[in-house]
Amino acid sequence: PGGMTADRAAQLAVDTAPSVRRSRAAHLAARAQVDQAVSRFVPRFDFSASYTRINEVDLPPFEIPGLPPADNPFPQILDLFAVRGSVQVPVTDYFFIVWPSYEGALGFVDATEHQVEAERQTVAFRAREAFYNHVRARAGLWIAEESVRSLEATLGDVESLQAAGVSGRADVAQVRARLASARAMAVQANGQVRVTERVLRRLLHLPADAPLSIGEDLFSAEVDGSPSETTLVDRALEQRAEVAALRTLIEARRSVVQARTGGMLPRLSLVGNIETSSPNQRVIPQTSDFYTTWAVGASVAWSPNDAAVGWHQVREAEAELVQVQEDLEQLRDGVVIEAAQAVAAHEAAREQIGASREAVAAAQLSLDDRREMLRAGLATTTEVTTAQLDLTRAQLELVNAYVDLHVAGAQVARVVGEAAPSAAEDE
Repeated sequence: PGGMTADRAAQLAVDTAPSVRRSRAAHLAARAQVDQAVSRFVPRFDFSASYTRINEVDLPPFEIPGLPPADNPFPQILDLFAVRGSVQVPVTDYFFIVWPSYEGALGFVDATEHQVEAERQTVAFRAREAFYNHVRARAGLWIAEESVRSLEATLGDVESLQAAGVSGRADVAQVRARLASARAMAVQANGQVRVTERVLRRLLHLPADAPLSIGEDLFSAEVDGSPSETTLVDRALEQRAEVAALRTLIEARRSVVQARTGGMLPRLSLVGNIETSSPNQRVIPQTSDFYTTWAVGASVAWSPNDAAVGWHQVREAEAELVQVQEDLEQLRDGVVIEAAQAVAAHEAAREQIGASREAVAAAQLSLDDRREMLRAGLATTTEVTTAQLDLTRAQLELVNAYVDLHVAGAQVARVVGEAAPSAAEDE
């Protein structure tokens, strides 16, 4: 009670995984791109203020035909002041560039949101798999230790029989050899436990001194019925996060193609300027007084150089769109394969559990009978140790079958996009 479970392992892994945090950071970056796209809907405003000091020059005399030359009557204004403001409304850009770019940015936000969920699913499945591998190792160690204890008891019986003159030294040596082999197997199993525990701790980011007991009943899994492969594929294509991400990304890439195509077209803009300056160039003769003038107009601009660059950008965007479309097709193929593997593994584990249960019961009964017969002098040590080996093998097969069933269940959940804890739990 209170020990680690597969669900708890998945929760801890999702909460602490760097890859999930990275996916969330990518989502925030995509949202920032949306804000940038929104800002492009605002007309462009420019403001400037300037001061310039110019040098005094010798002005030529003022000459009028038929009259003698006179001094130039226009004053030299050496201090120039100006405050300017302008506004530009890119009319065609709103329809052909800005709006498609905005839709594309929204699509990227949705895609990254699905990618966050996809990464949560991946991390959760890895954690469940690592947890069950650790359970497998712990159960294997327990079985190995039980085998050692059983052989130690058998060795005591054989030594008693030897003392009574019923068994010989060869029988004792044989049991000791089997006992040594069982102890070696226990040592190997203990090493496997340490390895799987380190892997699990790393995935869950648990400190070395944190308790890691098993809190899940391995044998409580439902063994009746396996999921339908067709149902799994249909559910996966409908609700799996990776599929949703790629479908959204396809629409976003189409918007990018549209925006880059708009960059090749002529651009119509409305322009307005206002200036307060001293002297003002539109005031003749010039004076040092400040005058405010304004101008409004429209402009159409097109550059063959920009159009050529835009053409290549469109080709690039179209190629990126094709890549995402092919990624979706590849994912569909992968979903079909994953579903087939998950169903096959689930069915095989169910069948193995039934066979292993019978094998364990039969092996246990055989071992008990052989021990009684050994004490009565009716069985050999070879028969007893062989029965013990059969029981150990059957127990390991049963444990492996149940672990395989749990892993297959996690694979099924991964295929349909239900491996991760709920978003509410994640928060």
